[in-house]
Amino acid sequence: MISIVSLGQSNPVGDSYEAAPGCYVVTSDVLWELGAVWFNESIDLNDPIDISLTMTFGDNDAGADGMVFVFQQVGINALGFDGGGMGFEGFAPSFGVELDTWQNIDFGDPFEDHMAMFKNGSTNHNAGSTLSPVVQASATSANIEDGGVHTFQFIWDPVEMKAEVYFDCELRLSETIDLQGEIFTGSSEVWWGFTGATGGASNEQTVCISEFALGLEPEYQMCLGDDLELGVVGGSAGTYSWEPALEVIDPTTPVVIVSPDESMNFTVTYTDICGEETSLETWVEVVEVELSLEEEMWACAGETITIEATGNADEYDWSTNESGTTIDVQNEGVYTVTGSTGECEVTESIDIGFWPLPEIVGWEETHMACEGTSITIDASSANAEVYSWSNGDSEAFVEILDGQILEVELVSVEGCFNSYSTAITFSPYPEANLPELVEGCENSPEQITAAIADTWTWEMGADTQSISVSESGTYVLILESNGCETTDSTEVILYPTPVIDWIESLWICEDSTLYLELPAEPFEYYWLGDVVEDSVAVFGEAIWSLTALDTLTGCQSGTTLETMLLFSPEVDLQPFAAICEDSFVEVDVIASDSLDFTWSHGEQGPTVELTLAGDYYVVGENVCGTDTAHIEVFDAFCDCPTYVPNAFSPDQDGRNEVFVPIVECDVLQYRFAIYNRWGHLIFESYTQGQGWNGAGPENTHFVVSDIYVWQLTYEVELLDGWNQFNETGTVYILR
Repeated sequence: MISIVSLGQSNPVGDSYEAAPGCYVVTSDVLWELGAVWFNESIDLNDPIDISLTMTFGDNDAGADGMVFVFQQVGINALGFDGGGMGFEGFAPSFGVELDTWQNIDFGDPFEDHMAMFKNGSTNHNAGSTLSPVVQASATSANIEDGGVHTFQFIWDPVEMKAEVYFDCELRLSETIDLQGEIFTGSSEVWWGFTGATGGASNEQTVCISEFALGLEPEYQMCLGDDLELGVVGGSAGTYSWEPALEVIDPTTPVVIVSPDESMNFTVTYTDICGEETSLETWVEVVEVELSLEEEMWACAGETITIEATGNADEYDWSTNESGTTIDVQNEGVYTVTGSTGECEVTESIDIGFWPLPEIVGWEETHMACEGTSITIDASSANAEVYSWSNGDSEAFVEILDGQILEVELVSVEGCFNSYSTAITFSPYPEANLPELVEGCENSPEQITAAIADTWTWEMGADTQSISVSESGTYVLILESNGCETTDSTEVILYPTPVIDWIESLWICEDSTLYLELPAEPFEYYWLGDVVEDSVAVFGEAIWSLTALDTLTGCQSGTTLETMLLFSPEVDLQPFAAICEDSFVEVDVIASDSLDFTWSHGEQGPTVELTLAGDYYVVGENVCGTDTAHIEVFDAFCDCPTYVPNAFSPDQDGRNEVFVPIVECDVLQYRFAIYNRWGHLIFESYTQGQGWNGAGPENTHFVVSDIYVWQLTYEVELLDGWNQFNETGTVYILR
């Protein structure tokens, strides 16, 4: 007897499904269903095989079609054909035991529910696939579709190559068959399971098998304190007896849970529905893993702690992904180690803590103060117990009067050490070196510069070494170097600068000279570098400078006069301009700037809009003279409007008899054509104004009322040159 996989490793395909643990509905009571149940581990035909299970075939004696016990090498997703093939038909190589509940006369089936052995997917008794005679399935009844549970047992002896089938505990088939040589071409590994199908008639057909299909392992290993599940073969109608009974919860079930405290043998005796008794024995090895760790360990921050695990385990795996009995750690936290022997393991944990080193919050590595003061240094720490200074002090606070390098060592309650050092410096007060008085003019800002320092803070808001002042007043400075401050100030007096009231620019005609009077303010004036008293002469295009000096304060200011040449006017117009119908033309004067323009029709300005043809002139004028320009404006064609009707009625009533385009200008290259809906030319004219009267080609008849396509092509000379127009549209004839 061999062990087959557990039920969780089965694979229902098609319409089959697992209805309960170990029990499968191969087909429902539905027409034309097809299903199969395969077990995921193959079996070896070189080993003896004894498979027992229970089956139901429904409760309708007129149902169909039955099931087949199958060995095959297609795989665990194999699925054959429905109906009389019972899911077995359609794949090969294969071996099957049919349990047929429908009489297929063309297959040679007998009237009663029957069984037989077949190969390669065929259940036809008339074909060469039969491996045994056909027999009634039940030894006592022609009908197995009785709603009851039936037992099925298949036994294979690889030495004698004998296959036997029992149904309801009675031997029904026994044949000597070379399964490997005759069917599976020398291969011994096969998949096993059941197929089933319905057709024009149906029944619910089921198969049930125990969780451990064929037996116990000779030996099991379990961990102390765990539960172990033991299970054996058998059907629901069999009885079970486990020993020692006190070690199992229910010794009468096929699957029991055991949790022994020590290694021992377990024996199960199974009596099947046929009255045969089988006893199996297995040894259960109980493994106890011992492991010990300290509960916690401590050290000072920055140190290393070695953790050691003791016990009888074969392997030790730590939460740090390290292995072995010891690890070194430098971080606090909970560390776990798992000791394992085989599949049994125990986990322990340890709390690792590190006492903090005594720390000084806000410690400064340098201390600075001004000369003549003292420095108090605070080394107090929340977790320090002992203070040792390099100058011999032992308190948390020390007062220092001179510059030096000072060190302090701290020791915590837990005995953890830490040390700090600081450099102490005493600095002199800085000197500003500002002048007492600064005099100047308002239009010439004065610069005040202080001595070098770390920072400069002026009362007026500046923070630079030098400032530029343009107002009189007292300027106060706070000078800071190395944290030491000095205050100084400077008095600033700025005298007003001369204000000159004079013109800024002037136009001068070419070859002219102007004489300008000087401003009336009582200053001393300089013109071209020389002192002047009453007036100055200007000419040409230039920038003239005038300087005024207040002889009482020494402050001066200057102004400039720009003289610009003004030339006699030069006016020009384009010689011709065209006006389109119902439009205007915009005319711009071509001339220099700074002119006044007067047109012959009374308008003013450099641009006019003209709507009438004629001769026009414009006069440009400035202080240096006048100039005149002329332009001829004429009417011109700018567009050629076209109107084409969309219908006409050549019905001899004297109205709207001819279809003709209206082109409102004389044209060249004129062509007017008419086409019917099939693209045939009906009418064509090369004469402007000639229309179509609705006649057909060659005027042999008049066309019928319909929609016709027209094309119009012509060339016309417009203002912008020769233009070609191509137009098309449709016209409707009304009769």
